[in-house]
Amino acid sequence: ADWFLDLGVVQVAGEEDRGCERAPRITGAFGRLSRIACLSLPFSKKTYFSASSALSASGYGLASGPVLAEEIDDLRRAVKQATLRGPKFASTLAFFGCLNLPWRLDAGAQALLAPWFVLHRARGAGRLDADRLGWLWDASSTGKVGPFAAAAVGAARCGVVGDWRGLQGSSGRSLPDPLGCPKAVLRDVLLGEHELVQCRKLDATRST
Repeated sequence: ADWFLDLGVVQVAGEEDRGCERAPRITGAFGRLSRIACLSLPFSKKTYFSASSALSASGYGLASGPVLAEEIDDLRRAVKQATLRGPKFASTLAFFGCLNLPWRLDAGAQALLAPWFVLHRARGAGRLDADRLGWLWDASSTGKVGPFAAAAVGAARCGVVGDWRGLQGSSGRSLPDPLGCPKAVLRDVLLGEHELVQCRKLDATRST
């Protein structure tokens, strides 16, 4: 077999993406969000429960491979519908871009950070030296499975170029040695680029 379940997360031994196997995890998150939408709670409580319950469940195993853009969009839309009253015509981009929400509520931010955090932890623990990192990145970052592919896809989606040696954002901000810097610095740089891309998309929709 070229894939197997490990604690409920699909692990792939070959080069073929098994994105369809992640459906139960996403279905479970949608179920939790639909139940949260029925609660008579203020906005702050609904966002708290959405992040701590639904998004934590959907985010488990995000570093195992690139997440489909459609999957991220569906989750972001479901979060908006669960937390707002009368959200039918509300803009998902405006919801995440203008309300100063915690990043853990954003499936896009979680999919971006998860693989980089895994690589950062592995480098900090001494499991990956520079030679292994270079070989693994070159061999895996252009593939369809694994944390290296997930990290490369996430960075590209938010306009960041580079690799484990250094990152350059579309904002002009650079981060040398992203796996050797403090985790909070890596998080803030990637989230800043993610938010910038979302704001540009929102501005483009408002201009048309």
